[in-house]
Amino acid sequence: MPDFSTYAWNQLAPVTSPEARVGHAMVWDGSRIIMFGGGTAYPLALGNQSDTWEFDGSEWTNLSPATTPPARKYHSMVWDGASVLMYGGVGTPDYLSDLWEFDGSDWTNITPGTAVPPKRMRHLAAWNGSAMIMYGGQEGGVVKKDTWSWNGSAWSQLSPTHY
Repeated sequence: MPDFSTYAWNQLAPVTSPEARVGHAMVWDGSRIIMFGGGTAYPLALGNQSDTWEFDGSEWTNLSPATTPPARKYHSMVWDGASVLMYGGVGTPDYLSDLWEFDGSDWTNITPGTAVPPKRMRHLAAWNGSAMIMYGGQEGGVVKKDTWSWNGSAWSQLSPTHY
């Protein structure tokens, strides 16, 4: 086990940075951090962003891809070893159930036509080595406890034996 007592936070001072925001998502893609969206203005419902940024360890760069998903916040993102996958969140004015892939330079909507998880925000997702696993979240006042798996071509709802 590492000795965490030797670790320390260092505040970085990049020349260029994204606007202050909440509800954005970030993921490490093996060489840099990719960030998408978030809310930047009050009220937050009016300030959803659709920007894609990279952080190389010292500087932020706005990537400005040709294709961009709709603005959103409280979405999830994972790195599958080849690309970034992003699901759901809340846009203006509604909750989302779309799935996007970022190949490092451009976004592609890969939402399948059937068996899509219900709309949601504030859910969590992780890559388990072969699939994106997504759990929970909320739509309006309804908190969800469902589990979904994206295998690269289709979603399936999982049925864990314990909640």
